[in-house]
Amino acid sequence: MTTNKQVCLIERPKEHIQESHFKIEEIPTPSSSSLSDGGILLRTLYLSVDPYMRPKMSMAKSYTAMYDLDKPLFGDGSAQVVASKNPDFKEGDIVSSNALRWKVFEIYTKEEVEKMPIRKINPRGLPSIESLHLLGMTGATAYFGLLELGKPKKGDVVLVSGAAGAVGSIVGQIAKIHGCRTIGVVGSAEKAKMIKEEFGFDEAINYKTDNISEKLKEVAPNGINIYFDNVGGSTLDAALENMATYGRVLSCGSIGSYNKAEPVYNYFLRGRPTIEGKTALGASSPAKPALHIPEPLSITKACTSSPLIVVVF
Repeated sequence: MTTNKQVCLIERPKEHIQESHFKIEEIPTPSSSSLSDGGILLRTLYLSVDPYMRPKMSMAKSYTAMYDLDKPLFGDGSAQVVASKNPDFKEGDIVSSNALRWKVFEIYTKEEVEKMPIRKINPRGLPSIESLHLLGMTGATAYFGLLELGKPKKGDVVLVSGAAGAVGSIVGQIAKIHGCRTIGVVGSAEKAKMIKEEFGFDEAINYKTDNISEKLKEVAPNGINIYFDNVGGSTLDAALENMATYGRVLSCGSIGSYNKAEPVYNYFLRGRPTIEGKTALGASSPAKPALHIPEPLSITKACTSSPLIVVVF
């Protein structure tokens, strides 16, 4: 059996990640004789390195558990069953999980299999790596984020940051399927060419050479209907400046600030708040009527029964 290795976090990065923050070490290879009832022995095939893992390495609060020092990293991955005492898995099965430990070989108990969970994949002969992309977390994020929260309509202008990435590239293609005009923000001329020629984006903006806000005014003069945000930072500022009335901003990631000690934008991902623009006389959405202002007497009664604190400058 191949030598077993693991990747551990040994120091928490304060800014950019360095090789010195990690340790690769050889460890004993587990034996199938160590399996308990319901357990499985896996050989790792692929491990996914994703932006969400960066905050887990720091002490900043995140929406998922922190990595422990001197313990192996864990995340999305696919693996092959080497041995099994679990009736749901047999030797040779290809499985995936979003909490595979970064080891070549590892035993997972019955409780871990159920809790993680570990699932069989590849029912139609697709490459196992697709379980980490199109058929995995990134594909689901793009699909449900855009369709359930963004609610795209034919003719909408959809802006995607990180458009050449695992999530952004899928968002753009789904938007095109739904008849939207798509604009992608990327970081190189090569990526700009790729998202237009391979992923079908209508426009590409290179944030390293273009003024994003000015470019958006040029390519989307009537504003952005949906902004799928993967980066935060100055790109978000430019998008907000160019949103159309009743536009929707979907916060998926803030990779532009992950190296900060406590990225403010991370609060959106951790708490999932809803922010909605509203004025006293304007409708909150095309489907909702304008806000009705009650009679002064009604307001007086409301304030009397539940006093309000008013700050006067």
